[in-house]
Amino acid sequence: MSSDEVSPLIQKDDAMQQQTETDAGSSSTPESSDKTETVRLKSSDDKIFEISVKAAFRSSLLKDMIEMLGNDPSGLDAPIPMVNVDAVNLEKITQFLTRHENTELYKDPPPGPIAVPGAELSAIAALTDDEIVDLLLATNYMGVNQFRDFICQHIANLIKGKTPEEVRARFNLENDFTPEQEKHIREVDVWADKLPDE
Repeated sequence: MSSDEVSPLIQKDDAMQQQTETDAGSSSTPESSDKTETVRLKSSDDKIFEISVKAAFRSSLLKDMIEMLGNDPSGLDAPIPMVNVDAVNLEKITQFLTRHENTELYKDPPPGPIAVPGAELSAIAALTDDEIVDLLLATNYMGVNQFRDFICQHIANLIKGKTPEEVRARFNLENDFTPEQEKHIREVDVWADKLPDE
């Protein structure tokens, strides 16, 4: 067999090998993309929540963990543990992340009061004080900054325009200052009583 006759055979074999590799690669691509399309989160009390990767990336903690685990082919197969967040608060946070998956809220907190969307404000306002504190800690732990800031704005709205005594009564706080200490603080920080309401 001449070299001219062998050359087309070699080219044909190379083409078939390339096609086989292409088919193999394309068949594995959907499986890998399916694995990373969603992630599962495990609460501190062992409840599982599923969320899209896009929505999860709105949490700085989840973003860091997914990027780290993504280097391991099986890293995202198991639920990601949220050891400091129980199921009640993890459900609220995953719902928030999903609602705002395609919403650009802001990258850095704007100066001054934050405009809280009505639906978010109503949901936060329906919580008890203890539930608000728990949710605030959970959002801070997970790095869901927009949700955390919405909660902080709600708290700020509650104390706006109130005297220290009214704030203590609203949140059932004990005054741990003696009358002498409180008088001294008022004298030193006399400017605070002259701040505008807004």
